[in-house]
Amino acid sequence: MHSSDHPAWIRYGVALLCVGLATFVRFAAHPVFLEDHQFATFYLAVIISAWFGGAGPALLATALGGLIGHYCFVAPRYSFAFADADDAMTVGMFFLVSVSITLFSGLLHRTLRRAQAYAERLQRSEREKNRLYEEARHANEAKDRFLATVSHELRTPVGGILLWSKLIKAGTLGEARRQDAMEKIIQCAEDQSQLVNDLLDTSRIIHGKMQVDMLPVDLTAVVRSSVDGVQADARAGKIELCLHESDAVVLGDGTRLRQVVSNLLTNAIKFTPPGGHVEVRLSCEEGTARLQVTDSGEGISPEYLPKMFIHFSQADTSLTRKHGGLGLGLYIVKEIVEMHGGSVWAESKGLGRGARFTVTLPLLTEASGAEAEPHLLAH
Repeated sequence: MHSSDHPAWIRYGVALLCVGLATFVRFAAHPVFLEDHQFATFYLAVIISAWFGGAGPALLATALGGLIGHYCFVAPRYSFAFADADDAMTVGMFFLVSVSITLFSGLLHRTLRRAQAYAERLQRSEREKNRLYEEARHANEAKDRFLATVSHELRTPVGGILLWSKLIKAGTLGEARRQDAMEKIIQCAEDQSQLVNDLLDTSRIIHGKMQVDMLPVDLTAVVRSSVDGVQADARAGKIELCLHESDAVVLGDGTRLRQVVSNLLTNAIKFTPPGGHVEVRLSCEEGTARLQVTDSGEGISPEYLPKMFIHFSQADTSLTRKHGGLGLGLYIVKEIVEMHGGSVWAESKGLGRGARFTVTLPLLTEASGAEAEPHLLAH
């Protein structure tokens, strides 16, 4: 135990207590012991004081022990005179040995402290090494999963394009089937384009190269346009899609904000089974535009909820999962929203109980929009 581990009054109090106990024991000791070992208990008081309190308390115990021992137990007693040279040497040896104990104790304390600090550094280094190893292992596993997922996701639309293109080229399809094949090719091409765009956006975000043009944007028009864009998918999936809106103008990039709304809507429709519903609500309160997308779909497990907005994060990472995608859409949503000074979060009561995504953006004020007013955009 080091001297700095306790307040000074405790360390010096221990020294006084040790000297007091040493004095009591010396008075209570057998007379024969008194004659031959006048300072025995005071040596012990100095050792304890030095070990517990450090140099200062040890020197205090040395001074008090030497004075009390000399006065009470060295002849002539109750006097600071010496009966002979041997008694003077006994007192001198006590002071010399006690000071040596104090110095040795300080050296031992410093050595032990250095050894303890070195051991702690070794432990921290080992923990850091283990942490880095685990991070590298997880990163390597994530890289392998990502490469497998990207390969699978990119191969799927390419396979569809090749299949339908070969059927068209073979000329074995009727007109109706041929038109259907063309629609399939277009859909596969759009899916692949979306995957590539998500990868490019993620790369821009990670490298700090994504730019947003901050202009006044009619957020109501953006939301309405995005809802219209997914109506066909909602009808195809037999999902009820309803919109509740209010007027909201924000300062931002209309194209990127449409990307945010479209990603949230597409995500909600993808994870909502037939017969379910998706509700979109845009409201304004206290200088903030609030967009909520609520679905009655598969819901989110409590374990996965904190990972929703991490790039390449997916609840199901197997290649046989029901829903495709690279796990980048929500990550891109979060980054774009934060670039606009807003926030986004997800809520769910659990699996099978739907989910709600909430986006907040600061409303455009007269001060922030005065210079850009002539460029008001309704994207």
